[in-house]
Amino acid sequence: MTMDGFGSQIGAPPPRSVIAAGVEIGRGSKVVLRPRAGGDVFGEAMAGMVATVEAIHEDLDGRVHLAVTLEDDPGRELGEDRRPGHRFFFGVDEVEPMAGAPPPTKRVLVAGIGNIFFADDGFGVAVAQELQK
Repeated sequence: MTMDGFGSQIGAPPPRSVIAAGVEIGRGSKVVLRPRAGGDVFGEAMAGMVATVEAIHEDLDGRVHLAVTLEDDPGRELGEDRRPGHRFFFGVDEVEPMAGAPPPTKRVLVAGIGNIFFADDGFGVAVAQELQK
């Protein structure tokens, strides 16, 4: 029997769906990442981010892992192509299925360029401070 790196028999179909927090999820499902305490720093950095389930894998011990790509990752298509660095693995207990429409994933960065000590130079900083309110 030939096995892949996740313990699945090569040629055997992977699980098509799993139950997370009482909701059936599978490829294409939107989830919010909720990594368990004591995990790695990457998991901690991704806590609360929205992701899409790309695949479901089972390891040799029978544990199920979800391969996900982040919604706001500019290199997301690299993860969809299974390239390292843009595809992340979480346990079923580390995701929260999304109900309804996902929150907006576009972010806007406003850079207040200037110097607050010069009258006309501090305009960008003043605008950023007003937007922050």
